[in-house]
Amino acid sequence: LTVDTSNGRIDIKNVDFAEYHIDTSNGVIDLENLNVENQDGSIIVVDTSNGSIYMDNVYVDDIDINTTNGSITFYNDDDTFLPSRFVKDTTNGSISTNVR
Repeated sequence: LTVDTSNGRIDIKNVDFAEYHIDTSNGVIDLENLNVENQDGSIIVVDTSNGSIYMDNVYVDDIDINTTNGSITFYNDDDTFLPSRFVKDTTNGSISTNVR
């Protein structure tokens, strides 16, 4: 799944894809219930320059989350899920997660 917008909010909920590439220059990204049943997503790259990123119940093995001016909030109900790679970065914001 590839979603790209210059100025706008991106909301994605209740889907199952192997790969996710989510990008916006100016907007919030809200992802919820991705690959919940089998916890089998391969890679997700989430990027916004000006906006916060909210992720709830996103089960993907390789995770890369970036925002310049926004916060990152990422919580999974299954807190035993351990991705093999988890990169999270914000320049002007906070990070809150239970994913290790």
